[in-house]
Order: sequence, then C-alpha cells, then structure tokens
Amino acid sequence: MKQLVAIVCVLTLCAAGAFAQAITPNLDEGTKQISGSGSLDTDHPFDTQFELALGYGYFIMDNLELGVVGSITDNDVFTTYSLGGEIQYNIPVEGVWVPFFGIGALWAGGEIDDGEDNDAAVGRAKAGVKFFIDENVALALDANYSFATDDIYIDEDG
Repeated sequence: MKQLVAIVCVLTLCAAGAFAQAITPNLDEGTKQISGSGSLDTDHPFDTQFELALGYGYFIMDNLELGVVGSITDNDVFTTYSLGGEIQYNIPVEGVWVPFFGIGALWAGGEIDDGEDNDAAVGRAKAGVKFFIDENVALALDANYSFATDDIYIDEDG
C-alpha cells in the first residue's frame, strides 16, 4: 500500500510539473510565507503521538527569507515544544523546482511525564527543495539536522 501511495505521489508531481513549466516562483522581496505540517501516529511506541509545526516568513530581499517557527510534539511519555527564528536562502533557478538551505536558532523545552523538565538552545541546519504548483503555492521537502545544548531528545538511552 505504501508503494502505491508513493507511486501516485511521484506521478502526480510529474504530471503537475508538465503543466507548470510556465510558472515563475514568487520569491521576491516583500513576499510572505506561511508553513505548516503535522502528524498523528496512533501506533507510536509511546502510544498516540501528535506533532504540529507552524511557521511564518518574510522575504527581506529577493530569495532570502527571515522567519519564525514553532512546534509541539506530545504523547503519553513526553511533550516537547520549540520557538525560534530561521533564515532561508532559495537558490534562483529556472523552473518549478527551487532548492533551498537555511539555518535557525530556537529555544526548546521538554517535559517527561515523570516530572523531569529540560530546556535548551537548539541550532538547526536544513536543506531541501520546493515544488511550485502555482507562483505563490509550493510543496517543500527538506532534511534538517538539529543539535541542542542539553539532553532534550529521546534516544536509545531514553
């Protein structure tokens, strides 16, 4: 089933790309960006897990965006939350696929249900690509690496 969903997504993006060649992505100074993502995992090892991330950005010059980001993750074992800023550069290329990279600084907190709380400064680096389906609407795929000044992430040690 997962393979079928992946195939349908790839074919949809390819078909949309064939129709979207005339689109010029709007990455001009003064453009605003709203972003959001979320998930609900009812089969998570820590019972049901909910994740929500929101962001707002403003292009301070062509291709360069300054933004505010925040997120929350919650399940039966821990809750984490973050708030901070990021800067993102969109590489100007022809077409509907726009690569980008960025860095950010955030404050993050975590609460484990046994009463332990941790706060940390977090640095983040990311890179990805945006697929514009309209000059003002894009789907983004990115990978990021985050590092924290304190132990706020759950790992194999707990």
